[in-house]
Amino acid sequence: MRYVYIDKLLRKKKGKGDFRMAQYGIRDITDLVLKARTRVKIGNQTFQPGQPVVYFTTAQTATLEGAATQVYAQGGHGYPRLIAWEGERTVTLTLTEALISPESFAVLSGALRSDASIENKAYMPTWFETEIQADGSVVLDLDICGDDHDIIVNDTYPMFGVVLDDSGALSVHLGEQAGLAGVTPNCDVYTVTRDNKLQITFPNAEKYAGRVVRVDCYVEKAAGVTSLDVTAEDFSGNFYAEALTFFREQTTGTDMPVALIFPNVKVQSNFTLTMSATGDPSTFDFVMDCFPAYVKGDYAHKVFFKTMIAGQDAYTLQESEAVECPELDIALESVAAGTDKFSEKEFAGKDLTTLGSNLSATVDRASIDFAGKLNYTPNWTEFSSLESDLTGYYFPFQMKAENGAKFVVPGSMGGAGKELTFGETGDGEGTINMVMAVNPEAPVMTAKLVSADSSKTTEYSLDFSACQF
Repeated sequence: MRYVYIDKLLRKKKGKGDFRMAQYGIRDITDLVLKARTRVKIGNQTFQPGQPVVYFTTAQTATLEGAATQVYAQGGHGYPRLIAWEGERTVTLTLTEALISPESFAVLSGALRSDASIENKAYMPTWFETEIQADGSVVLDLDICGDDHDIIVNDTYPMFGVVLDDSGALSVHLGEQAGLAGVTPNCDVYTVTRDNKLQITFPNAEKYAGRVVRVDCYVEKAAGVTSLDVTAEDFSGNFYAEALTFFREQTTGTDMPVALIFPNVKVQSNFTLTMSATGDPSTFDFVMDCFPAYVKGDYAHKVFFKTMIAGQDAYTLQESEAVECPELDIALESVAAGTDKFSEKEFAGKDLTTLGSNLSATVDRASIDFAGKLNYTPNWTEFSSLESDLTGYYFPFQMKAENGAKFVVPGSMGGAGKELTFGETGDGEGTINMVMAVNPEAPVMTAKLVSADSSKTTEYSLDFSACQF
């Protein structure tokens, strides 16, 4: 057995291919669909699990925000932070829509939706403006009423009249209608047609003949009306959300399709509807709290959301760099960490099995990576009398190569280098058993393997940085 010393330490250079991570830029909006998580009824529509409920395709911005709380154990002089714990993770998706639909507002507000029908008629408020006739009557014809020609008048839906001034402001209250003529009612509904005009009498209206009157009333609708009832006890439900957008890849400039899947989102029931005649049009914010759940087809673990980028692997080897690595001029046949293959387990007064535990060595072409737990061995002067070799940490390993080849390591500071010949160290044919002094502050070194005839040389890097000291 022979021993050598780690002294001159250089940075490791590996002969690996250069794997580059794909990088993306984001400057595109996302489309989103909310799907039913379970069988659910929204208004008069029943949705099956997985059925689309509403699509969002006019978003202005979409923001995905994650947050977590962090607490610390603190103590000692200066009261520094010692340990951190993270938890209470939240993920929030916010979508700002330029347009809103009855379906999306029902989702946003939790409103109960219903559509007008013959069985479920809607009664909408409206008003008409026309002149008061010379005899004090007010006449509504089809030109004035248009589509709002089915006028309902009863105790629930009364009709009132007000006189307007020249500026269009309210001037005189005429009160509730005092009589209706010209149209035969059908269950309190007066249908104005081309031939049948509704004649209305208001108290004292003849005093204001020629003035404009506003008739405030209600019309019946059997179709074309969607009602959204925002109640105190109804709120938006939970949905399965799928978003589609594009990420642009840096190298190729190609837009990659991206899907973001949120298996369980709850739309917050907060909303603001801004109605203004000036400025920018109103936008509609949909804030969704994300909860962990299983993505369809993947039941390994619950997730807040899942991102899928189509088009290419996240890690790509650039074609220009995909070249065959040349063979080494001369190579080690094997490297085995520890003392299992040592014929003698003691050296320089020390039991070598106590130097470390769980030791391993991995050879990657001309790089040897060592790992494991190295035990502190102070003042091992029998190993070396040089101060630079008394590192306190020593790694035993065995190498095999062609018989007669030489392994050359740099010399210690203040000492000569070491040249060992395979088959001539007393460790067996083509074998060298070694114990290396490892400096934790500089754990990488180089060494050379030279053929027996000195015609071939390979420089190896020995990396002990993964060891625990």
